[in-house]
Amino acid sequence: MKPLFAILFFSFISTVAFGFSSEEQKDFYDDLKEATNGNAKKQGMISYSYLVGWRVTKNPSEAVKWAQKAADNGDAWGQRLLGGFHFKGQGGLPKDLIKGYAYKLLAESNYISAGDHQSGNLCNIDLRDMSGEMTSGQIKDAKILAKELEKQIDANYEASKKK
Repeated sequence: MKPLFAILFFSFISTVAFGFSSEEQKDFYDDLKEATNGNAKKQGMISYSYLVGWRVTKNPSEAVKWAQKAADNGDAWGQRLLGGFHFKGQGGLPKDLIKGYAYKLLAESNYISAGDHQSGNLCNIDLRDMSGEMTSGQIKDAKILAKELEKQIDANYEASKKK
């Protein structure tokens, strides 16, 4: 519970200090509560909020944390964000072309195309652009990793249904 309190406290102070409207603050906290309770779509929204400074002060490391949670829970938007973070080595992550490409593949298989949702320079990368920076061996490895990640996500989903 302490980490949630710290996030809420930091977010509250930053929103007050940086002039976000009370409506934006309320929406953010409502989404944060749902995200904390495991709602993958809300986890992706929280990641996006931290990425671009929508309803809360920009915080790349929090954006990565929430994108990872969303991606692990099968949210395509979270997978797309996480792919961009890995591919560009941003948000405190080391640059990893293979992981970046793998997460973008997952997002694409979940119907998120390059033209959907704009989130700054980070997610405007599409698979064609990414593949131009990779060897064919790296792309092959990324495709294998994407399949492994998808199996992991499916297993997590099945396990959550049993709880």
